Amino acid sequence: MTPVRVLVATTVVALLGGCGWLGREHEQRVVVVEGKPIDAIRSEKSLSPDALPYERGSLILAGTEYPIEIRQVRSPGSVEFVLERQGEVLEIERYVGDESSFRLVQGGGATYLPAIPLIFYGRDLSEPQTWNGEVKEVDVAHVAAAQIRAAREPINIPGGRYDAYRIDVQLRIDSEPAVDRQMKFWFVPNRGIVKREFGSTSTRLPSGDGG
Repeated sequence: MTPVRVLVATTVVALLGGCGWLGREHEQRVVVVEGKPIDAIRSEKSLSPDALPYERGSLILAGTEYPIEIRQVRSPGSVEFVLERQGEVLEIERYVGDESSFRLVQGGGATYLPAIPLIFYGRDLSEPQTWNGEVKEVDVAHVAAAQIRAAREPINIPGGRYDAYRIDVQLRIDSEPAVDRQMKFWFVPNRGIVKREFGSTSTRLPSGDGG
């Protein structure tokens, strides 16, 4: 059997634009396997998915937009983003991460067991991932499954235009009746999750002044 030759090349990609979030450079890894380039996020350090993306933002709940402040709470291996309006907690996002992946634990009023992997470092972005577990809402847990896909996508949001990684999670909850839910996350290297959607009921993005 002929051994597979793997070449790892590091390139530098400049983000678009000229505001404070832009003009930064980040590394991406292009792995070439048998002549085919494989696009992958190199490491946790090259992405910094747990960064606080902004301190002020907007939270759209069931079509109503609320100005919010975002407070970051860190603990070993995990990060929480507490979304508050005038001191009242409206929502909490919780993620865990290590050198291999970055995963969603809580968000959109639900807890995911085990945590849903959003990013696998060093793995081909075009390769879909799967997840099986439980979705717990209030005190009720349902068996669920998900397909996770990643792609590069420019994103226009208050504050500017950014090069981002978009993660799509197609979730199917085995309730009665079964529920399909789509979650989306936009990661900007070194800036964290600049936008996220939990179905059509909860969207977080920067405020009109860019946060």
